[in-house]
Amino acid sequence: MMRRLKSKTITTPHVRITTMSSESHSEAGRQFPAIGIVILMLTVSLTQIHWTHLADEKVVEQTSEQPWSPYEQPWGQYGGTPTRNGSMPTHDAQTGTMLTIDDPVVNWVALDDGIGSDAYGSIIGNFSKSLAVTPGAIQRCAPFGLFAVVLHESTSTSSTKLSLFSGDDADLAWQVDLGDTKAARSTPVLADVDLDGTFEIIVSYDTDSSLQVDVWSPELTCDESGWQSGGHSNELMWSWTSTDYRIGITSPHFQTRQSNHLSVTQPLLADLELDGQPELLLTVVDSTTDDPHIISLPLGANAPTVNWDVTLDRGTHPSDPAWAQLDAQTSVVVATTIDENSGNMWIWRIDGSTGSNDWGRVALSGT
Repeated sequence: MMRRLKSKTITTPHVRITTMSSESHSEAGRQFPAIGIVILMLTVSLTQIHWTHLADEKVVEQTSEQPWSPYEQPWGQYGGTPTRNGSMPTHDAQTGTMLTIDDPVVNWVALDDGIGSDAYGSIIGNFSKSLAVTPGAIQRCAPFGLFAVVLHESTSTSSTKLSLFSGDDADLAWQVDLGDTKAARSTPVLADVDLDGTFEIIVSYDTDSSLQVDVWSPELTCDESGWQSGGHSNELMWSWTSTDYRIGITSPHFQTRQSNHLSVTQPLLADLELDGQPELLLTVVDSTTDDPHIISLPLGANAPTVNWDVTLDRGTHPSDPAWAQLDAQTSVVVATTIDENSGNMWIWRIDGSTGSNDWGRVALSGT
């Protein structure tokens, strides 16, 4: 006797199984052996399926920010760039964006007062976005917005002046008094500290009792009568002070030491964290222990707290810091120290982001 059967299909990865079941309820008991066979076949078949193990997802932090460019300003710090690379840019005597000066002449002279500037360098800044000019004075008031930024002593007092001189004719365009300082030999640096599109001037200097870092946000005004160079004392954005450190130390050379000349380090502006905002680097000396240090200060609209502070436990005199980018995530700060008594020298490499000194130091033999 024939019974009509209907088919039932079970589909799994890599296996297709068809079973037959009777419509007669009386033969339901006969389905159990068949179901057992199906389960067995499924078990065997599934063991042949290749399962791919997915490793735990690793989260990689990425930023859309581009590293800060030191070329935002024509010459924004000592040495031009944080690498302190002294190689010449591409130039040509006849063509290109940068020509060769083969017959130099003196355009103008500023500070022709017999005193001049104590700083080891001066910088060139573009302050066109900080410049307010009346329509009738556009041509005479620095049409290109370039200014020389100079630290110098006052001719009438013992104080130090921070001045901007017009790049066209050396007219004094802006000036503030820093007060009584030791010889200000650290070159100013330029940065858009508060990210408002205008540039601030950062100066570092010693007083008799402390190390001082000032950030000035100059507002330049010029009309038909000339520059309004005075009255800018309220343009100080913030100051950072340390009574523990100084950037000037007695020179290790006998002749210069006799004249009370101080060896003064130069500040460094570099994007240590590669996040688009530079930090300020200073190599300093502890006033109590005489140990050299490297410190990192973040730059923002308000007075900072130190990012990191590394003690350099060899040597007496630190060099200026320099900076290098190793890869897309890593930058380092490089400096040297020397011992004024033995003449020994050490090289230091500090992680820019964390201040880690895992690399340690390398002694240069024969120095």
